[in-house]
Amino acid sequence: MQQEENYRTLYVPLNIKTRFEFVDGFGFSELFTTLIISSVVGIFVFIMNMFSDNPYNAVLIVSVSAVAIGMAVRKNDINLSITDMIKLFWNFYHTQQKFHYSYYDRFSGGV
Repeated sequence: MQQEENYRTLYVPLNIKTRFEFVDGFGFSELFTTLIISSVVGIFVFIMNMFSDNPYNAVLIVSVSAVAIGMAVRKNDINLSITDMIKLFWNFYHTQQKFHYSYYDRFSGGV
């Protein structure tokens, strides 16, 4: 039984990439996320630009938001991005529970 488990174990070296990446940590999924969020920001800026006469502000806001989103979704060496860390912190904060203990003092016979 132990030999069968060892036979089925697959060891992958650390420097092997399992997917195509344009830059280290930035592949197709991060590109699609960046494009989708940048397009949403672009639509919002386009609507806001109808009330303004300066198109340079719209270009600046869309380009800065695209770069910021690209940096936020890029994964580091341990395969975590800034957005992944924020999700982990959020889940950790909301999973903390308060445990109310009652102490029984066996010497005094009461609670």
